[in-house]
Amino acid sequence: VLHKLGLGSMSTVWLAKDAVENRCVTPKIVIADLSSNNGESAILQWLGTRPRDHPGAKHIVQVHDSFQIQGLNGMHQVLVMDVLRSLYSLIHQAVFPQQWSSVCRQVVLGLAYLHQEAVVHGGKRTAAVLQDC
Repeated sequence: VLHKLGLGSMSTVWLAKDAVENRCVTPKIVIADLSSNNGESAILQWLGTRPRDHPGAKHIVQVHDSFQIQGLNGMHQVLVMDVLRSLYSLIHQAVFPQQWSSVCRQVVLGLAYLHQEAVVHGGKRTAAVLQDC
């Protein structure tokens, strides 16, 4: 583990080095109370079994690994995913109009893929939308 990226009401996200694949990943550690009934995890793992030929599929995060660890507060589910940055962080940077149109296109394509797979994204905040680094 290299660095803590964020803490929310449902999980803590870290930056880590995958020594086997020689890449950076983000382990997302879900709080113990939600680990046994984590809808996000179930949906992301199910999406991993679905065809990815839709142009929006590449804009949806993939779970590379999932496991549980024992912590002080009980069992925690860990989802290992790609390193992403939040749309919220882009809003606070100087982004040119051409880049915004690309970001918006990626979000719409990702949502179209989710809808094709009968998944509804319930995020209302920009922090719930992520972009590839």
